[in-house]
Amino acid sequence: MPVFFKKIALFTTTLLLCLTYNLQFWLQFSFTFIRTHEKELLALATSGWVLLVAGLLFLYRKQLKKFNPQHFGFKKITKQNRKLIIAAFCLASGLSLLNTYAFKQPQLAKALTFYPTLAGLSTFLFAPVLDELVNRGLFFNLFFKQTTKQNQIAGTLVSGIIFAVTHGLTGVKLLLSALFGWLLSALYLKTKNLAVPIALHLVINLI
Repeated sequence: MPVFFKKIALFTTTLLLCLTYNLQFWLQFSFTFIRTHEKELLALATSGWVLLVAGLLFLYRKQLKKFNPQHFGFKKITKQNRKLIIAAFCLASGLSLLNTYAFKQPQLAKALTFYPTLAGLSTFLFAPVLDELVNRGLFFNLFFKQTTKQNQIAGTLVSGIIFAVTHGLTGVKLLLSALFGWLLSALYLKTKNLAVPIALHLVINLI
């Protein structure tokens, strides 16, 4: 199998695994079942999310050791990084309907009301981390390693579109989600630090 198709297969597998094991998976169970077995489901979900994060981190760092011309990685968040996060947060919030249309979904609000611990861990912690590991970390490592401006622009555009499409949104919601994905990708390319888009994504999901 050609290398490119191996990369496609790897990325698709990790993406589908994260999408399959997200909050929507647990919401397939009935309200009564979740309330009756909440502790067991919480333990099972959390252990699965932790294993996913650990596996993706291992894969991400392994890729960086092989070839890393853009000097990506996990680094300490500097003062300059914090300024960029604040500016990006203001920009994301300034997309007037971003939260209303793209991130404040009725089904999620219901889940947070009835299963706050399970839904909260997924939405406010594991989902942002997994999203960034896959859509920024692994994605750029696999397909857009080169340092040319054209390569970075193409990577940003494609990454944002994948991010939006995998959130199952349409119309205005899809566009707003893509804009947020492009912003996250731009931050990653600017700082070379995956901790920066993760931090912004965590904060945005909290509001």
